[in-house]
Amino acid sequence: MKTKIKEETLPVKYRLRPNKKGKKYLNQCFGNTRFVYNWLLAFQNDYYEAVSKYSKEQNIDYLSSLPRDTEEQQKFYASEFKRLRDELILPYDKGVEILKTIRPEINEAETERCLLKKVKDEKTKKMVEAVPKQANKMIAIVNAKRQIKFLREEYSWLKDTAVEPYHHAALNLDGAWKAFFDKRQSDTGKPSFKGRWTKQSCAFDSVKVDFENNAVTFPLLKKAPQKFRAHRIIDGEVKTATVERTKTGKYFITINFRQSVAFPEPPKKVTLNKTLGIDLGVGDNYLTKATGKSDDKGEIIDNPRFLKTIFRKKQRLDKNMSRKTCGGKNWLKAKNKCDKLHEKLTNLRDNFQHQISHQITNDDNISHVVMESLDIKQMSAKKQAIKNENGSYAKNGQGLKRLQNRATLDASLGALKDKIKYKSHRRGKVFTQVDKYFASTQICHVCGHKNENLAISTKKFKCGGCDAQLHRDVNACKTLAQEGVRIVNPKPKRKKTKVK
Repeated sequence: MKTKIKEETLPVKYRLRPNKKGKKYLNQCFGNTRFVYNWLLAFQNDYYEAVSKYSKEQNIDYLSSLPRDTEEQQKFYASEFKRLRDELILPYDKGVEILKTIRPEINEAETERCLLKKVKDEKTKKMVEAVPKQANKMIAIVNAKRQIKFLREEYSWLKDTAVEPYHHAALNLDGAWKAFFDKRQSDTGKPSFKGRWTKQSCAFDSVKVDFENNAVTFPLLKKAPQKFRAHRIIDGEVKTATVERTKTGKYFITINFRQSVAFPEPPKKVTLNKTLGIDLGVGDNYLTKATGKSDDKGEIIDNPRFLKTIFRKKQRLDKNMSRKTCGGKNWLKAKNKCDKLHEKLTNLRDNFQHQISHQITNDDNISHVVMESLDIKQMSAKKQAIKNENGSYAKNGQGLKRLQNRATLDASLGALKDKIKYKSHRRGKVFTQVDKYFASTQICHVCGHKNENLAISTKKFKCGGCDAQLHRDVNACKTLAQEGVRIVNPKPKRKKTKVK
């Protein structure tokens, strides 16, 4: 198999065991980083809301004339409000007034950087200078990030820790905004404020790793190296390190090593005998796999249903925590028990999925993995409410759908797909996803006949064209393998005939 050397950043996660001094320092880093992240987000939100309020005042006559009684009218009102705000021309003086009300300590130089766009082209600069000054309607994260040095002077306790985590917090906020405005990531919501009871994390750039003594040295804590469990020794340049504290109080450090790795090159053409089709489910059959070979009977892996095994205990602990005063000592004890149970559930699920993905991608007889693309959001969505004429709501079967949604989320099929995908690429295998509307369960892998009347409860597939009988999930895997080979292999080019 041919290999190709590539420069790659390999993240490795270690268990960190800090002492009392290290815990105190890291906890302060978590709190300060969270404060900077929330401050930058509030700074942007306050300016955005103030500009929206100014836009509403400018168009109050038109907006007040729009009715808002029905849902359609409310949607139209929201779209018109957004359109008017996008078309708003914000005068520079008004932008300065808004910015001064939000942050009175800001100086003139920083005010211009926040409100005026940076123009490098001379032609564009002349065009901008010919028009009256206009202020930005939103503060970019690059300009908001410049306020960190003034924050450290305003709040002296921010100087007790390194400044690196603060800049990484600004970069994370920028990534959150980009994901929110990206139409391809429809599941990503608006950036929200970070709380103290969730998982805490911060990133460092200048971290020294000593594998001989199993110690890590953090900035401003050079005299007290912290121990970690070095289960893997990596040869490479240390780039960044992210420290996180779980809800149960465990510390982990993820170190990014830059190294040259020899990656096996995937084949350009694939064969049906070395193609593995995978069919996922949320019922009794968790995963079914079968190759395109005619004599392959497939393999079915049962659904472990980890949530179902601990659901009664989870209900009892949640009920116990709900009866305590939020923030009290007894509430913290009850919350710690719930967090430990959730952590155990996550570890069981991840371990099970890593074992399956390793077994699939480590097989030398397979060079191509085919799966169907999944829409987890649609699979776990609520049913639409049915409204009667008298205003009440009719039964829509949401109770049964709730149980199905719980089973879908417990299966965590999206995480399993991601594990199989990145492990396939690392081991030189082709990974293909078939369209979610492809009827792999209904199509016969032998003759291609489509059995449209196949019920969901039917476990045995019987073809109406060639009378082939097979387990429906195994038949779906073989059909997916055939479709994957058709997608990957290039179609032969037709020779152009010369017209006489």
